[in-house]
Amino acid sequence: MQVSTRNKRLLLLLLLVLSLNIYCSKAKQEPYLARVGEHKLTIRDIYGGEGEKPSPSALEDFTSTWINDELIYNDAISMKLDREPDVRRQIEESTRQILINAYIERMIDARIKISDKEIEDYYASHRDEFIRTKDELLVKHILATNEARANEVKEKLKSGADFSTVAREYSEDGYGYTGGELGYLSFDDLPPEVRSVAQKATPGVFYGPIKSNYGYHFILIEDFRAKGTPKELKEVREEINSIIYTAKYDSVYKTVLDSLRSVYNVEFNKNLIDSLAGKTK
Repeated sequence: MQVSTRNKRLLLLLLLVLSLNIYCSKAKQEPYLARVGEHKLTIRDIYGGEGEKPSPSALEDFTSTWINDELIYNDAISMKLDREPDVRRQIEESTRQILINAYIERMIDARIKISDKEIEDYYASHRDEFIRTKDELLVKHILATNEARANEVKEKLKSGADFSTVAREYSEDGYGYTGGELGYLSFDDLPPEVRSVAQKATPGVFYGPIKSNYGYHFILIEDFRAKGTPKELKEVREEINSIIYTAKYDSVYKTVLDSLRSVYNVEFNKNLIDSLAGKTK
């Protein structure tokens, strides 16, 4: 059975963590990847928390960067840079913003729930707002950079080979891994030479080779959506989710702020603000 590169990395990571646990249980001391002074970088430091984590194959570069940063940080502390007024102010501002963001996440974002029904109901009552402004076509594409390769592609497709399979093997445009799938595009997104063919193309039929400055193109139109037609729910679900979220956020945000105003003494000196802005009564 073949194991994908991603699965191999996950397996290696699991082995690293298991090795760590076994080592800790035997030696009662967690191994470390690097040390600068008394500060150690452990596997738990990297993989134990949240956020993006390096793959095991990238650990060497990650660890080298950590050592460099730690050296600079230690020397900055020894120079007492953290006590300089300007640096102190930046630290305080960063801390303040981190706390604000954490509060919003816990006290506002956590209260906002959006159900599938809410999204469906919004779409049903606002369908006229989600209209296509351009013709759209679902395109698969193969690019060959020379004529010999283009002829190979043509012969494969003429013999009935699957377009996606041929794209994975031959396409040189960076979309081979998707089977040539470009998603929905407008005609304006296509090179002029390809556009003129696509505008007359029959869905399900491949066309090519079409020569342009980029090389030799082959296209297959899988679907067409006309300008002026309503977009489907699946196309606008994320957009609707964002619209509903914003409305709910504003409401919850106002409720939370109103409650905080009743707890803390707030004063808004509008007269001074107006005078500084040059406004007169």
